[in-house]
Parts: sequence; C-alpha cells; structure tokens
Amino acid sequence: MHLQASALAKLVKHFGWSWIGILASDYDVCYVAMKQMKEEAEGMGVCVSFWEKIHDSYSKEKMRVIAERIRSSSARVIVCDCFELDLKPLLQELINFNITDKIWIFPTAFILSTGYFPMTSLRILNGSLILVLHAPEMPNLKTFLENLHPSRYPEDIFIHSFWEAAFDCKWPSNASSTVARPRESGVEKHYCTGTEVLGDLEPMFVLSDMSYTYQNYLAVYALAWALDDMLLCKPGMGPFLNDSCADMEQLKPWQVLHYVRNVRFTTATGEEIFFDQNGDVPPAFDFLNLQVSMNDTVQLAKVGTYDSSFPEGKQVRVKDGIMMWNTANSQVRVVSDGT
Repeated sequence: MHLQASALAKLVKHFGWSWIGILASDYDVCYVAMKQMKEEAEGMGVCVSFWEKIHDSYSKEKMRVIAERIRSSSARVIVCDCFELDLKPLLQELINFNITDKIWIFPTAFILSTGYFPMTSLRILNGSLILVLHAPEMPNLKTFLENLHPSRYPEDIFIHSFWEAAFDCKWPSNASSTVARPRESGVEKHYCTGTEVLGDLEPMFVLSDMSYTYQNYLAVYALAWALDDMLLCKPGMGPFLNDSCADMEQLKPWQVLHYVRNVRFTTATGEEIFFDQNGDVPPAFDFLNLQVSMNDTVQLAKVGTYDSSFPEGKQVRVKDGIMMWNTANSQVRVVSDGT
C-alpha cells in the first residue's frame, strides 16, 4: 500500500500540483491508503485543500454538501480512493453543480467500468488518471482473444455462455430450432449463428487495462520457473535439511514457496522479474488516461509509467502529446508534460 501511495504522491509532484483535494470511500482500507498518500505528498511540499469521505448510503443532502465543498475549493486536482458505487451519486451532484474542470486521480482499487457510469458522469471524469499495475503488451494475446470461437474450443465449458452474453443471443438446442426465435423471460432473442466477430465488440472488447491479466501471466511463469528449479535439484545439493531436495510426489507448500521466492527470469517483453527481501516484485505502475471524444467514444490510453527501479526524480515518465483532461466548460485539452 505504501508503494502505491508513493507513486501517487510522485505523480502529483511530477506535474507541479501543490494544492489538491482528497476523497475516500468510508472504509478503513481507503482511509489508511489516503493517509499514507497525504503524508507522502506533504513531505514533497504538496498541500491538501480538503479531505472528504463518501459512501453510497450517504443522504442526498450530505452528498450535495461534499459537492459544494469540491466546487468552492480552488484545488483542481482530486485524488480519489473510492469504489464506483460510492462515487456514482457524488458525480450526479457534481453534474448538478456543473463542476467539469477537475483532474481526477485514482489508485489501482478503482476499476472504471464504462457501462456503469452514464455519459454525463464520464464527461466529468474525462481526463482522469488511473493507476494500474504495470502491464506490458503480452505477445499474441490480443490475436488469441480475437480468434476465440466455440468451434475451436469445444471442450471449453465457458465459451458458449460468454458468446451468448457478448452477442446477446442464444445457441439453438438443435439444428431445426434455428427457424424460430428463442424467448427468455418474455424477451425475444436471436439465435447465435457462429458468424459473429469478436473484433466487432469494440469498445467493450478493448484491451486497455490488462494489468490483472498480466499479473496472472507473471504468476504462472514464476511458478513454472520454480518447479523447473525443483526438478533440476540434485540429491545432496538441495536447499533443505541435510542438503535434500523436495519430494516431487509429496510437495510441501513451504518448499514451493522457497523456490518461488528465489526465481529470477526475463519475460518475452524483456522485463526482469524477481522478488525482493520482503517477497515483493519491485513496484511498477502504468498511468491510464480516460479520454472521452466529442462523439462520446471512450478509451483508456496508457500515457505513462512509474518504476521504482529508476533513479529518484526519473521514476515518473509521461509520454508527450497524448494526455487529455478537462478544463472549464468540459473542453478537452491535450497536454505534454505539465499543465
């Protein structure tokens, strides 16, 4: 948690923002995270204009008071450790106040589901920066996902359900039933034909935030490297009691953990993966920028990174010319490396 707090504080400092607001969902975990971020930021000369808690159970009047506090503050930057459910009613109040010129920064706990927020709320959040776990592009993953098809993976017990949900259709139970149209709960549905194309599902089927997928990818590889090292162990030269090796027929969890903690490998994208003395991978995060165009298309663009392995002062890196955020009256401004 303190690693993420440091990354958020350094992002704020990188852009020269010295006056910010803080919002947190009314839970201990959010409070502790924002307290750490606040301490990190203040240590870098950043001042906090306001700190408010929000929750979806709060009354409309209480949310209106918080919205008024945000409106009256001169701080344009808001660091928000909030769950979507808690943020949604506050955004509605901000819409009522026509507050559109704030820059929102969210930590990794915030998962932006564009289908959950109406377009009016997304315009309020336009230009937000969302911190996610670092995720380089995984070779061939996009091609693999776009070529998924029930006929190619008949053993997959989930793909038919996924197909029906993705294309809002129903697989016929037998060949002759394709003449009729199925009904579910009184709603008429069309039959799946198998000619549907996953690539047509944009922007729903967009690979903008693959951070959790990438962490699973790393976990599988780390375990594979650990098991490989275990298999290469020679009796009398092992790491356990009396220089013994692990019994592959009766593996103990602590034996596997020993090897996992000591793996060191390079991914296909050239990143070196290892665990430090605390059992953590040296932290790296990506910054995603929520970009809502004039015709209301929505995308999350990767605009920068934070890497703790870089020298102090160079840990935050932002790509020039591709970041966007709101200004007054919801006008979108493109920025390079500052405001």
